[in-house]
Amino acid sequence: MMKKLLCTLSIILGMGVMPVQAKEIPDFGTNPKEDELSVPVKTMKDYIVDPDNGGVDQWHTKADYVFYLLRIHHTEGLYYYYVLSKDFSVYDGRIQNRLRGTSIYLYDGKDKNVDLRILGKAKAPVKRIEKEAFMKTKAKTVILPASVTYCEPHAFGKNVTIKKSSLLKKAKDGSFQAYYKVNHHFYKPEALQSLRFKGKKRITLKAGQSFSLNYQVKVKGKYYPISLDQLSFEAPGLTIRKGKVTGQKAGVYSLNAFLKTQEYGKSSQVQVVIS
Repeated sequence: MMKKLLCTLSIILGMGVMPVQAKEIPDFGTNPKEDELSVPVKTMKDYIVDPDNGGVDQWHTKADYVFYLLRIHHTEGLYYYYVLSKDFSVYDGRIQNRLRGTSIYLYDGKDKNVDLRILGKAKAPVKRIEKEAFMKTKAKTVILPASVTYCEPHAFGKNVTIKKSSLLKKAKDGSFQAYYKVNHHFYKPEALQSLRFKGKKRITLKAGQSFSLNYQVKVKGKYYPISLDQLSFEAPGLTIRKGKVTGQKAGVYSLNAFLKTQEYGKSSQVQVVIS
């Protein structure tokens, strides 16, 4: 089985997950992508050591982390991989910055209701659902987090109810693809280059006062307005309601905005001072 898995799976770089011909439950802790690495896992420690920065303990730790990123993971009946950026390399000194999310390979658990938002909060944003991941399953309902950008055709069985973000659109082949509506056009998440707040990066208010949220995204080198329902926010200590932000207690707060699919590096921060 391991040999078959090695041949049918390819490394997950930049969402480049290849479909598999048959769903098998993989061996936990194995590395299905070893054959595609420039150096074998068993000798990786000999290559990623940095002689100018640390000794044996440090490069052993780094090698273990690389293996952790590349192997199959299993939790609560879910088998998944980490999605890595296209520029990921075992030689990269910043490998911790190359993690982009997770891809669900298979579910063999017993729960009838599967909430993938829990995995996203505990590990990394769920970005992709692979073919037949929930085809032969006891699950009756699968809740997809807003971070999911693509579901392969036949990822779900006919009797499975999917609860998804409004960004996911179903195609004729049965797949789901996330699209953002910007300037009367639809764009895949990767087409959005950056997100910005249209206003000052530091806003000072008195307690009880509010200001309106107004954001733009960059597409093909130009900025256009984006609706707030396509964004998510983190604003501890502040209240967001009907497109306005209000602060009640004096202090300095951070208003963080993200694309709903949680694209890496595409976020905006505003400092809010309540006097």
